[in-house]
Formats: sequence, structure tokens, C-alpha cells
Amino acid sequence: MKNVIKTLGTILILSLMLALAFAEPVKDLYHATIVVPNQSKASYNKAAQLALAQVLVKVTGNTAVASVDAIKPQLAQAPHWITSFSYEQQPRLSLSLTFDSATVNRLLKQAKQPIWGRDRPQVIVWLAQQTADGREIINSTAASSLVKDIDAVAANRGVDLVLPMLDLDDLSQVNVQTVWAQLVPALATASHRYGTDGLLIGRVYPKETDGQWAVDWRYVLGNEQQSWHGTAASADEAVTVGVNQMVDMVAQQYRIAANARNKQHVQVSVYGVDNVADYSKVREYLQTLSFVNTLKIASIGTGYVTFDIDLKGDRRQFMNTLAVDHTLQPDSHAPTSGNHLNYRFAA
Repeated sequence: MKNVIKTLGTILILSLMLALAFAEPVKDLYHATIVVPNQSKASYNKAAQLALAQVLVKVTGNTAVASVDAIKPQLAQAPHWITSFSYEQQPRLSLSLTFDSATVNRLLKQAKQPIWGRDRPQVIVWLAQQTADGREIINSTAASSLVKDIDAVAANRGVDLVLPMLDLDDLSQVNVQTVWAQLVPALATASHRYGTDGLLIGRVYPKETDGQWAVDWRYVLGNEQQSWHGTAASADEAVTVGVNQMVDMVAQQYRIAANARNKQHVQVSVYGVDNVADYSKVREYLQTLSFVNTLKIASIGTGYVTFDIDLKGDRRQFMNTLAVDHTLQPDSHAPTSGNHLNYRFAA
């Protein structure tokens, strides 16, 4: 598939941009399911290697990670790193495996590969397709192979992708032309109800000249927009590759570089902490974030607490994660200065 990616960067503050939701950490990053011919040991071992390769892609955000010289020979160890497994007939026989997260992370660290944390933005996909009968929006219940394509990318890459229901509430705010024209403010407003963090807007259509399919994408997260164009032999391929490219962009922005040189130290003052319960919630919340390596109290005052935090990454990545969660909001009365960040607890 040929693609031309144009980064628009930070363009404008969208006054109608969707409110960022509290992002639950992604589950099952160290889990994969593989179709197998039987329950023999040989099939089990082969499936374990394929499953580990899938897990490595989800954990790093890098689709080529299993081919890295320091990792490829280690795939043979996959059967020894499994913590649980089960067979299911659905309708084809499949083997579900879960790997030890500490072992996987240690492998990636030794191979100097980046780790993308569990805290990942949830993205709503507004996709319109040109068909022989006209243009249509692909919704969550559509009998379209494109729905399966999007669900497969979500499962294989460890991201939460949502399709609109396209019920009366949606249709009162958007129509197919809204999606086709990629009208970001209107789509952002319509997306409020879904509680997602980002928008992926696409239009896919057949080319008249060579029988190929073309697709135009626009990805929006916070104040940043990126757009790109691609062509493929089918609509399914165009959508699959395009959604994967969006995941690549998000992973690049959010994942943690395993190289220790990228570690930074910040001080974070959190206001609106009025009692012991608030303090406990803030501390526990910060400790769950993938970018936080160590955390300790620097000072406590009336209505606030300041933490010293060593990061597994840089300050911008940490701030992006806070923006996605929205549990801590930038404090307008005490703006951020250098590596001292000021936030207010949204109790």
C-alpha cells in the first residue's frame, strides 16, 4: 500500500474537541489467541511462539519487533514463559495463552526495545465508505467486513477502538457528509457521549482509473491533528493498513523508551487535596501510571501535596498520559514551569 503521510502538528485548540475521559489501563496485553490444528505438543509450541510475537507487538507498538536480532532467537523460549493456557472450539480450535509480563518486559529491556504502557487513549472511528449504492457510515452493528477489520486491529495491537452506534442521538448531530468532509468540530461534539479520547476519521472509495481503493484519514488527539492518504487493492486492506498506521502514531507518542537515558525527574504539585482520602487517591493514581518509575512525597501543605517523581520516559509523554486520563487537570492558578508541574485533583 502506498501512503503519503502529512503531519499537520499542533494546529489549533478545538473549542468543541471532545472531553477527555478517564482511560482505563488496557487489559490482556500479555495474552494472545492462536488457531491450532490439534492439541499436540508440536502445535502447542508453534502457537506459543506466534502468540509471543503478537504479545511483543502489543507491548511495544512495533509491528517488526519479533524480527529484531536480539529477540528473534528468544521466541523459542515462549513455551517456558506461559503462565496459563486454554483450548476453545469457536468454531475452529484455538489456543489462548497468557505470558509472564515481567519476563516479557525483561526481554524487551535487554533488547533495548521500547515499551508502550497500559495507559492508552480510546479512539472512536468515524468511517464513511463509497459503495455502488452511495455513501454510508460504518457503525458498530453494520454487516460490513470493515467492522471486523477494525476489531482485528484493536485486538492485535492492544488498543480500544470504538465505532459509533449511529442511533437517533448520533444522526441528530452528524450525517454521512459530516464524516465524508471530515468536519472535526461536529464529529468531536457527537463523540462526547462515547467518552473517547481521540478521533480517527476516514473516507474510503474506489478509484476510477485502476480499480484500486483510496482512503483519506485524519487523526485527532487533543490539540494535534495528523492526516494521510493511501491506496490498496481492496477496501479491507486500505482500512486495515490505515488503522494500523494510526496505532503506530499513537504508540510512537506514548510508549516508554527502555533506554535509561530517556528517564527524567519532575516535581508534581497537586492542589485540591483536602483530606487523607484525597491524598491516597492521588498517590495511588500516580503509582498506576506506566510512566512513573518511583514516587515520593516532597512536601505537604494546606490543600496540596508535592511529589518527586522519576519517570520512565520524558516529561511530554507523562503530561500526555495525564491529559488522556483527565484525573489531574492543569491548574490555571499555578501554571507549569520547567520540570515543576502543577495540577488540580478532579475529585
